[in-house]
Amino acid sequence: MFGFHEKIIAAEKELLQPHIIFTKVFCSKLRNLGITLNQTQEDALSSQFKSYKEVSVKLNIDFSDEQLSEAGYCSEEELRPDLEAIIKNFPEFIEKFAGNFSENRLDLYIEVVEEMSGLIYKDLKSRMKDMVDDQLTLRSDYEKSIDKSWGSALDLLQGLIVIADEVTENYMKRTDEEFKNDKVQQIIIPIQAKINQISKEILLLLRNGFADGAQARWRSLHELSVIVDFIAQNGEDIAERYILHEAIESYKSAKIHNEYCHRLGSTVISNPDMFNLKKEHDNLISKYGNDYRSDYGWAANVLKKPSFRDIEKSVNLDFSRPHYKEASTNIHGNASGVLNRLGLRPENNALLAGASNIGLSNPGQSTVIFLTHSLEVLLSYNTNLDCLAISKAIVMYSRKVESKFLEIEQKLI
Repeated sequence: MFGFHEKIIAAEKELLQPHIIFTKVFCSKLRNLGITLNQTQEDALSSQFKSYKEVSVKLNIDFSDEQLSEAGYCSEEELRPDLEAIIKNFPEFIEKFAGNFSENRLDLYIEVVEEMSGLIYKDLKSRMKDMVDDQLTLRSDYEKSIDKSWGSALDLLQGLIVIADEVTENYMKRTDEEFKNDKVQQIIIPIQAKINQISKEILLLLRNGFADGAQARWRSLHELSVIVDFIAQNGEDIAERYILHEAIESYKSAKIHNEYCHRLGSTVISNPDMFNLKKEHDNLISKYGNDYRSDYGWAANVLKKPSFRDIEKSVNLDFSRPHYKEASTNIHGNASGVLNRLGLRPENNALLAGASNIGLSNPGQSTVIFLTHSLEVLLSYNTNLDCLAISKAIVMYSRKVESKFLEIEQKLI
C-alpha cells in the first residue's frame, strides 16, 4: 500500500523541526523587505540554523545583485541594517510564531505543500510496480476463492452466454428474402448483441466478486430485454420510431455538449452542424407529435406519455421491479446504494471497498432470466421449427443455471 497517512505524519514531523521553522520565519521577514530567496539559498540558511542550538546566530547569506535591485537596495551594505534588525529581533519573531502556532502552521503547510506533494509523488511512483504486483496477487487469490464457491454456477452462466452468441450469429445469417427489409428484425438483432455483451461484463464482475457492480450492469440488460420485447410485440412502426429516435437523443446531447464544452476543453459543435441536428429533430417532432421528444417518446403511439415503467408493465416484465429498483440504487448516488450492499451480509457493519464472496446470486440469476427472455423474443420473431426447438432447449438450460446459483447461495448463508 502507499501509506499516505504515514507519509503525511512523517512530513509534519519534518516541518516542525526547529531549523525548518526558523528558516520559514526568516524567509518571511526577508520577503517583507522585498527579497525572495531561491531554493539553494533557503537550503544553505536551513543548514546554518540546523548547526546552532540558539536562535541568535551569525548568518551568512549571499544575495544576488538582481535580488538586491528588485528589493530597492543598491548593495549589501545598504541592506545590512535591515538584515541585522531581523537577526536582532529574531527570537521575538519565533516566540510570536509559537504563540500563534495554530494560525501559522496553516501558512507553513500552504508554503511547503508543493514540496511535500512532489516528494510523495516521487516515492509513490517508485513503488508503483510493487504495489500493482501485490494487488494482482491479491486479486488472483480472491478470484480462486470466488471460483471455489461460485465457479460451477459462473461456468454455467458462461455457457449460456456462449449459446447466446451462437444463436444471435446464426439468426443474423438467415437469408429469408421476405425478412431482409424487416425493421423489427433489423433492430432486435443489434439489441441482442448488446445484451450479450453486457452479460459478459456482468460475468466478469461476478468472477471478480463485484456483486453490486454486476447488479448495476444488469439494470441495463433488463431495460434492453424489456425494450426488445416491446418492439417485437408492436411491429414495424414502433421499430422505425425507435431507430429514428436516435436523432432526438443526438440533438439533446449536442446541446448539452455545447453548454459545457468550454469547461471540458472540447470543441464546440458548429452552427451548421447544430442546424442540421435541430432540423432533423424538428422534422421528427412534426411527423410523430410533441410526445416524441421525451426519452421514451418512440413508444407514444402505443402508450400515453410513456415511461420505462409503462413499457415494462405492458410486456408483463414488471415482476422484476423490486430488483430493478435495487439495481438503480447501485447506479445513482442515493443513501440506499451506499449503505445497503449486496457484497455484505445485513449484520456486517464493515465498509466494502472491493471484492466480496457474498451476494453473487441475485445479479447472477437476474442475468440468466433476462438474457434467456431476450433470446426467446429473438427466436420467436419470424420463427421456424429450428428456432422454437433451440428456444425451448435454452429455457431448460437456464433453469439449471438459476438453480445452481440458488443452491450455492443457500450453502453460503
